[in-house]
Parts: sequence; C-alpha cells; structure tokens
Amino acid sequence: MKMLSILLFVACMELSATGYSQQITLSFQTSPLEKVLKEIERQTSFRFIYSKSTIELSHPVTINVTNQNLDAILVVCFDKQPLLYEQDGVFIIIKIKPLSKTFNDPGHELFGVIHYENGEPAAGISVQINRTNKVVISDNLGRFYFDEVHDSDLIIVTGAEIEPITVLAGSKKNLTIRVSNKVGGLEETLIKGYYTTTRKLNIGTVDKISQKNISRQPVSNPLAALQGRIPGLFITQATGLPGSTFSILLRGRNSLQRGTEPLFVIDGVPFNTERQTQRSQIAANSPFNLVNPQDIESIEVLKDAEATAIYGSRGANGVILITTKKGKAGKAQMELNVSTAFGRVQQLADFMSTEEYVRMRKEAFSNDGITPGNANAPDLLLWDTTRYTNWKELLTGGTSHIHKVYAKLSGGSAQTRFSFGTTYYQESTVFPGSWGEQRFSMNLNVNHQSEDKKLTAQFSSSYSSDKSSLGQGDLTSFITLSPNAPTLYDSVGHLNWHENNGAFNNPMALLLKTYDNHSEWMTGNFVISYQFLPSLTARISSGYNLQRIQETSLTPISSQNPANRPTGSASFGNSSINNWIIEPQLEYNHSLYRKGKVTVQAGHIFQSKLSHSTIIDAEGYTNDALIRSIAGSSAYQASNNAVDYKYSGAFGRLSVNWDERYLLNLTGRRDGSSRFGEGRRFANFGAAALGWIFSSEPFLDHKPLGLSYGKLRVSYGSSGNDQIGDYMYLDTWTSTNFPYQGTSVLRPTRLQSENYQWEHKRNLDIGLETGFFNNRFLLNATYFNSRSDDQLINYVLPGQTGFSSIVRNFPAIVRNRGIELSFVYKVIQQQDFSWSSDFNLTFQRNRLVSFPGIEQTSYATTYQVGKPLSLLRGYSFNGIHPVNGLYQFNDLNNDGVINTLDQYFVGTRDPTFYGGWQHEFTYKGLELSFFFHFVKQEGTDVLAGSFAGTRVNMPVELLEHWQKPGDVAIYQRYATTGLALPAASQVRSSDAALTDASFIKLRNATISYRLPAAVLRKMHLDQFQFFIQGQNLVTFTRYKGSDPEVQGLTTLPPLRVISTGISITF
Repeated sequence: MKMLSILLFVACMELSATGYSQQITLSFQTSPLEKVLKEIERQTSFRFIYSKSTIELSHPVTINVTNQNLDAILVVCFDKQPLLYEQDGVFIIIKIKPLSKTFNDPGHELFGVIHYENGEPAAGISVQINRTNKVVISDNLGRFYFDEVHDSDLIIVTGAEIEPITVLAGSKKNLTIRVSNKVGGLEETLIKGYYTTTRKLNIGTVDKISQKNISRQPVSNPLAALQGRIPGLFITQATGLPGSTFSILLRGRNSLQRGTEPLFVIDGVPFNTERQTQRSQIAANSPFNLVNPQDIESIEVLKDAEATAIYGSRGANGVILITTKKGKAGKAQMELNVSTAFGRVQQLADFMSTEEYVRMRKEAFSNDGITPGNANAPDLLLWDTTRYTNWKELLTGGTSHIHKVYAKLSGGSAQTRFSFGTTYYQESTVFPGSWGEQRFSMNLNVNHQSEDKKLTAQFSSSYSSDKSSLGQGDLTSFITLSPNAPTLYDSVGHLNWHENNGAFNNPMALLLKTYDNHSEWMTGNFVISYQFLPSLTARISSGYNLQRIQETSLTPISSQNPANRPTGSASFGNSSINNWIIEPQLEYNHSLYRKGKVTVQAGHIFQSKLSHSTIIDAEGYTNDALIRSIAGSSAYQASNNAVDYKYSGAFGRLSVNWDERYLLNLTGRRDGSSRFGEGRRFANFGAAALGWIFSSEPFLDHKPLGLSYGKLRVSYGSSGNDQIGDYMYLDTWTSTNFPYQGTSVLRPTRLQSENYQWEHKRNLDIGLETGFFNNRFLLNATYFNSRSDDQLINYVLPGQTGFSSIVRNFPAIVRNRGIELSFVYKVIQQQDFSWSSDFNLTFQRNRLVSFPGIEQTSYATTYQVGKPLSLLRGYSFNGIHPVNGLYQFNDLNNDGVINTLDQYFVGTRDPTFYGGWQHEFTYKGLELSFFFHFVKQEGTDVLAGSFAGTRVNMPVELLEHWQKPGDVAIYQRYATTGLALPAASQVRSSDAALTDASFIKLRNATISYRLPAAVLRKMHLDQFQFFIQGQNLVTFTRYKGSDPEVQGLTTLPPLRVISTGISITF
C-alpha cells in the first residue's frame, strides 16, 4: 500500500512537472479570464477549479505568447487580478485574493438597494456576506441591511429571477446594486416537467410566457393570454360569450380522427380539458374558466420529442405546463388588485334598412312569379312596413361589465415561504337581460426547505367555483330578424308573438329559456424530496384533481308561443371527474473530470381518472312554478354513464453536460393504457437530443458579427396516442324501453375489436439559437417534421352486421412540418428608459402522405393523399348566369349534370402563417406595451350562399345583386324558392365560399404608471400602480360580414374590452 502511494505521488509530480514544461500558444485581446483558462486546459493536462462567483470577479486578459511555459503565462493572466492560484497536482485552484485589512477595522453598517436594469426594485432577492454566510432578503422596494460588514467582504446576490452577481462591500455605508432579469434571457429557468433547466442549456423546443405578459391582459381564460404569443401554437376563440371555449392546435393536426389537444398540467397534476357540459346549446363553459390567470406565474409550452418524451404518450400532441405563484422570502406582504372593465362588440355586419328589405322581398316574389299573401308575406301585408328596428344594436349593442378583485398574501423565511391568493370575478353580456358569469377562486402554495437543504417539501392547492347563466342560445342569431318585425312586448308587458295574426319568433323568449351551470374545480399537489447523498435525491409527487358540474336547462311555458298550447320541459345534468396521480422518482448527479455533469433520472407514474355523469330529461310541465321539480313533469327519462381510465408509465432519462458546450439527453419510456385490449396495452417510446453551444468554442472568441451566443440542437423521438375513448375494444350493451315478457331487454351498442393498438408519432426538430451584441438580440429558428402512422379510425362495416363501424388501425401516414422563428431585441436599455421588441412567426403545413386504398373507403370524399387533412371539397364556381341570374358551376366531368361528382378539393382553412409582435416601452415608472396578433388564412365567406329574398334580413353587401338580363353582379337574384335555393346551397359548398380571412389584430395594449419610491415611503406602501388595459382593440382585415376569427354572421365575436384599475402592495 505504501509503495502504491509513493508511486502515485511520483506520478503526479512527474505529470505536474511535465505540464508546467509544456509549450503553450495564446492570443487573446481583452477576453474573459475564464476563456483563457479553458484554452490552457485544452493545450495542457492541467485543470482549473473555481466557483462561478469567484471567476466573475476577474478582469479581462490581453495576452499574446508563442510556445511559452505555463508558469510564465499564469503570471501574466493573474497580474492585477483580485484572484490568486494554488497548484495541487494537476489541479490549479483559483481563490479570491484576501484584501488587506487593518487591525482596527471594526466593520460598519451597510444599507443597500437592488434594482433591475429598468429601475424597478428587485424584491425577494437573497443577499449574503461571504465571510459570515449571513443571509438577508431584499424587501418589496429592493432594500436590505447588514449591521456589520468589513471593507473586504464580498456581497453575493442571488435569486431565481436574476443573474447572480458578486460585489465588494468596500467602505461605503450605502450600496446600490443593479441586476439583470433572467426572464427572457439565457439564464431564465424553464420547467420541463420532472426537471428544470435554463434556456441556455435547454436542447428541446420550449417556449414560455411569464406572469408579466399574462397579467397585463384583461382576460378570464388563460388560453386567451396565449393567443399569438407562442410559435407553433394556434388558438382560436369560439364566441364572445362569457366562458367561451377555445380551439387549441399545437403544430398542426397529427391524427385523422383522434384527439389533437396537448396535455395540460397544472402544478404537476394533469388537467382535464374535455368540455363536460351536457345540456348547453352554445359554445360556452370552457374548463379553463376555472383556472384563474391571476394565479399563474408562468406557462411553458413543450413541443418537440425531447421536451415531451418524459410525459410519454400523454404528451404526443405537446405539453403545456401551468405553474402557479409561489411565495418569496421576506416580510409578509399584501397585494390588492382591483379593476373594472367594459366590453363591446367590435365587428358585425351591417344589415338592410326597412326600405331596402321590403324592396328585396317584393323583388323576390316578382322573380318567382308568386303573389304575396298573409301566410307567406306577413312582413309585407300585416306588419308596419315603415317601422324599423336595428336588431343588431338592440340585441348585441349593449355593454358587458366586468369586475375583478384580487388579493394575495405572501412572505416567509429563507426556509419556509407561502402564498395565498383569492379572486372574485363577475362578467355580464352585451345582450339585454341578466345573463352573465361569476367566479370565486383561491390558490395556496407553501414551500419548505430544511436548513441543511436536504429536505424540500411543496404543497399547492387551488379551488374555483364558476356560476354562469347564459341561456340556451346566442341572441346574435336573431340579428337577421325582419327590420319591421312586431314590437317585442304587448301593452301589458307580456311577450308579443304576432301582429295582425302575423306570427314571428320573439327573440326575448330566449331570455326565458335559461341554462345555468355551476362548475367547481379543486386540485392539490404535494411534492417531497430528500437528498440522501450529495449526488442522490429521491422525490415523490402526489396529486388530486376534481372537476364537478351541475347543469339546469329550463324551457318554461312562458317562453313559448301560447297559440301552440305548449308545455314546459327541463333537463338536469350532473357530471364529475376524479383524477389522482402518484409519481415516485430518483435522481442521480455526478461530475465528470470537473468539466462535465451527468444526470440520471428514473420514475414511475400511476394515474387514474374516474368520470361519471347523470342526465335527466323531463317534459310535460303545465305550471312554470314546478319546472325545477321532476315530480312536476308528466314524463322523464334518466341516463347515466361511468368511465374508469387507468394509465401507468415508467421512464428513464440520461443527461450529459460537458463544459456547458456539448449537451446530450436520452429518454426512454414504457406506457400502459386501459384503452387498449389485452396484449396491446403497453408500448415503448423514447427520444434523443444533442446540443452544441458553438459560441463557447475558442475559435469564436473574436465574436464575429457581434455573435455572443450560439447553439445548435437536434432531437428525434417517438410517442403514442391513446385518445380514442374508453372501452372501444369491448362489446357493450344498453337497456331498451321495450321489455320482453316482463323482462328488461339489452341490445348491443358496440362490436368487440381487440386488435387495434397505439397510434405512433415520430418527431424531428432542428433548432438554431443565436445571440448578438451581448445577447441584446436573440434569434431562434426551429424546423420541425413529424409523421404519424398506424392511424386509429372508424372502419365502416356492412349494414348487415348491425353496427356502423369499429375502431381499427390503418396504415395511413400524416405529416406536419414547418418553421418557427422568433426574436427578442432589447432596442434601448438605459436606466430611465427602455424599449424591447418580441416577435414570433410560424409557417406550418399538414399533409396526408399516404392512405392505401382510400378510393374504396368512406374517406375518399373527405381526404386526399398529398393534401391537408382540413381540405375542403366543393363545386367549381362559374359566376352568375347573365340571363337567369342564378349561380352557375363548372361541369368538371362533362356529364351534363351538376352534382357531387363535379366537386373537387378547393382549399383549406389551415393558416398559411401566423404570429405576434410585441413592443414594450418603460420610462421611469411609466410603462406602455402593445401586442399585434396576425394570421394569414382563408376562411368561410359568410355572405356567399346567403339566400336573399326570404323573411330574413340580409347584409347590405347583398344589395349588389343580379336584377335583369345582362347584369354583372356579385350575388344572384332575389328569390323565395325555386332554383335559386339549390344554387345558394351549392355556392356554400363551392370554391366561391372560400375567401381571404387574414387579419392583423391589436390583441392587447397596456399603459401603467408606478408611483416613485419617495412617494411610496410617505404613503407607507411598497407599490401603487395605475393601469389601463385593452383587449381585441382593433382588427385590420378585408374579411366581410363578421370577425375573421369566428367567421360567423350570427355568432357573437370576441368583445373589445377596456379595463382600468389599481394595484397596491403593502
């Protein structure tokens, strides 16, 4: 043993001596010391050991030597540096040079303040003295205090949202420290599910929106805050009603028929995105109404195989992680935010006046050769033809009032932090009446870390209650009512149903057909981890999620025309989803030769979701007072449904970081789903990713073209899709209403089909990330290409089987590919004034690559190989016949008949490109920002195919119609029936119905003012801010008849909302 020790010692001395005698060539001009040391390591066998805070104190080095030994080079490098070095074998340890300190230095008080680059105070920042390790936390104004520091002490400033910095205390009693915010920078933390990384070291495709950009938008649904802000994420709002749903598509549609929505995870717990509404007839009640945007700290969008692989098949369509606000160390503080807003309809079509309408009706009857009578023309013969009611203004011209109060209490120590927030939200509609929505929510987060930092625990919980009363339909559907229709109420205030025996549909009846929805959401997540060894950590996460909905839909007698002797009806629905998940994990970290880091992570997931619903339909009510009681009906029918979904998965992840230059991630996963039959429930998936931070290479030390950061990354992986519904592989039966010999009878509803398996998706991503001029300009470009095969589709069966279809795999291939571009440019960064710009742009294409034998399937008229999945099939429009004034179409197969055989694939509604552009300006306490959302797309022409001439008012554009032979017009002749009717139907299914629906929308603008610190101190406040916010302010488009986002002539578009309020912290 002694001999071995002697040999090792001699070997180290020999290696050391050899190293010092090695000849080194260096050429650096005012370069960071760290880069010089890395080049020395490359040319020798020595390794330098230092901390990041130590090397940050160094000064730039200028050195030009050829074939010089190490000893002489180190003398030059460390000349006039506040550092020194010591050799220990092949290791050279760098330390902070002790500053001279006189014997009578008793120390002094230090009053400090920390500001961000834009002048805002940096609260909750950790400030430490290196000599004593004493730590304090900056308060809400960025202030901190030490009762004793020495001139030679180093002040170490760290925080989750800032770049760490170390400064010398010196002899001054007042110290101002300016820090850089990580948000949007390379050191910004990114959450990737079961681990975190920085934007610099991330080699997956991940985008993030911060709380700052969320809170400046007066929206009640977090999906609205994402519109246009994330490359590759296309979100569209369905209507302007409170609680409206949103369609979500991340990097296109991957499946012919199965689910395409990404996985949503809130504080580690999967969130159910299925619309649970059973009885509503309008597009409302999005489950995300239960998620309060005010509680959200950040939203990360994981898109490529590397980023989503750790979620397995659940992340096949991408993953969106929502993280709620956490407490910060420091004194307890209260934040109060109060705002009020109003919303108005931004864009709807203008309709004909009574004079124009009457002329249209008379001309239509004349064209048809029909004489108007009381039955077919009460509007011309029985109603007042001089009366005019602007139904658009009467029904949708109101103002929606929005009120919100948010309060949050947070604080804690360095070990334990907490945050508790609560919100009350109320919104009405633009319609007459009292329809609206109100919501109450709470959010609690508690984080604890032991003093030795080995044990960490986190608990988060949210509760939300949403009550809405929105009726059974959209009143916007009545804006096409005849402008001379009868008055709405009779002389005694009852609903009016006719004038001179000429009946009409009274829109106010819809206000009496109520639909009430009470939704509740409760979630909890507990995470505990313990560091058993410096390199080994165990972690377990457990979560629970409950969503519950109660619905009541009432159609009372008073809402129906009494001439029809109606009875009332009611529907009652109850549904719930219980979801729990447990995730044990182990993580091992190991250093490689002081330059590399290896992380190995393994875990298991157990998830269960139980869904239950009950529906009762009752009818025959003769008394409106009893309509909420089932006993008051003459008949009712009840049904219920229960579904139990189980999911299990195991994963392993290997991550290698070599010198923060070369990066590798490998992920493997085995998933199991209860939605498949025996023998097909499990499948293996995985992903691999490589990253190269080429800007750290020595050959780029001279920073060509101002390059300060550059990274090339590539990832490839596979995933699966089980979004096919539950029990699809089993025979299922249901009871009938026809007993046999007194015994209840069952009938089959689904045919057994056990042979289908997972859909498979393969993703390739190639990304280039660059920064210029000290990262003032960051430019990212990503190319993605995904292929999905083994498509799960409904295979049509012969009618004699008794079943319409079964689910099976088909060897069809769907491809999505595109390019995502984004840049962040800090145009001006000064102490009192800053200007930054953020831009993103996405080009995306979707194609059906192959579908063997499609011509022999029922999908031949739906899809075409080589074309997008959302392709539209229609007739070839050939203008208006100059003689008869009807729409005409091309006979493509030349058989002399215009029918479906003449249809072809005319186009797609998929966007060609889309994106957003934000500008933000700050001047002292004043902040101004505006965000433009743009989409290049084709959409439905709501004017094409409008059948003008019936008892329905028309947009003024249809005044440009055919009137006599030889006319060249846009729209066909007016008519009430005849050949004009099928012609109008065919034009709605033709290429003429596809029009440019592109738009540029000023999606958001905000102006705010924060009182200066001197005024706040006098008011004993930490913050006082005024703000005015606007959403959906202006739309620039050539699209006619409606908002290009919803493309519906009689659908309420998203409202223009103006909000004003104050935010106070004390």
